[in-house]
Amino acid sequence: MVLFSVITPWHLRDQLSIRDMSCRGGLCQNTMNKHLRIDAVEPPVKVLEQPIKLEAFADKLSAWQHATRLLIAGARSMAPGHRKAFARTF
Repeated sequence: MVLFSVITPWHLRDQLSIRDMSCRGGLCQNTMNKHLRIDAVEPPVKVLEQPIKLEAFADKLSAWQHATRLLIAGARSMAPGHRKAFARTF
């Protein structure tokens, strides 16, 4: 369906023949003629709302994420001190 949004600019802007457009797009010339004749607008795609399977575990996952963030932040703050202490021992 995305190809149909390209056909009209090819025809109007690039002034390609219907034969060239059909070769580029891989569609037959009758389809190109039909699309240019009706000047159809592509219907919007409906996005289906599907339930997320992890929704039941949202609280647990956010707690894990928070704990991991704290561990990473703690490791970053400990790293310079650890390097200094390690450098003193040798």
